[in-house]
Amino acid sequence: MKTLFFGAGPLGSVYVHLLYKNGEDVTILARGERYAWLQENGLVLLNEITGQRDWSRIKVVNELKPEDEYALVIVLIRKNKLLPVFEILAERPGVNNILVMGNNALGFEEYWFYAFGVFLQGSGCLLCKSLPGNRGGEKCMLL
Repeated sequence: MKTLFFGAGPLGSVYVHLLYKNGEDVTILARGERYAWLQENGLVLLNEITGQRDWSRIKVVNELKPEDEYALVIVLIRKNKLLPVFEILAERPGVNNILVMGNNALGFEEYWFYAFGVFLQGSGCLLCKSLPGNRGGEKCMLL
């Protein structure tokens, strides 16, 4: 399954590395200095406890083009960066499924409220219901 990770921070990098090492078709989206560094060096992970380094030459892109197709896009970025990412994803018909992963000690509703200023109401995914063409809640999971 062709998968894109939208987020090249510590968590996204670990997941991409593990999936890549398992033979999965995975790409990471990075921007600015992080993109340039990954292009030049590949993904380098350091185990802080053992000191062991692991390296992988993952696929890296710096944008999601309108013609790009991915079976799954995993969004793993800071909550204050979510809205622009969803605007980009909403305009990409080649994105079939979206998985949003967040890490917030306050809990999911507060995470979502911070990002969008609204609480989830009722069933279904507020994000997917707001996408142009109402692409449907069945295509988006929020973790």
